[in-house]
Amino acid sequence: MICIGYQMSHVVPVIQGQIDMENVRRVAVGGYHLDYFMQRLLQLKYPIHASTISLSRSEEVVQSHTQVASDYKELCQQWTDIPYYDKMVYSAFCYITCLPMWKSIKVLYFVCTKYPVYNLYSPADLK
Repeated sequence: MICIGYQMSHVVPVIQGQIDMENVRRVAVGGYHLDYFMQRLLQLKYPIHASTISLSRSEEVVQSHTQVASDYKELCQQWTDIPYYDKMVYSAFCYITCLPMWKSIKVLYFVCTKYPVYNLYSPADLK
């Protein structure tokens, strides 16, 4: 049995319905570490958005878009199936415009192949 906490995880071996207390282990990896890792991955992948990718946003991404595999081998096998891959992978495209030198580069639209276009900045922000 594996119990994942926010700061720590516990591995509790169960043998024939009995807990083996001598082999219970605590690992210093928990949900916080997953959230922080996701935050750093997103910040490194999208450096223009690094300041807006907070720990709470990455926690929301982890909770809504990730899962713990009960059968890891079976899940890996599913990803070799092309229709499953196409269904599960989303492609994101960011259009960037260069403004005059005294202004920074601003991302105007975020287009996701599965969702409609969202306007990230109002016209007043671009002045």
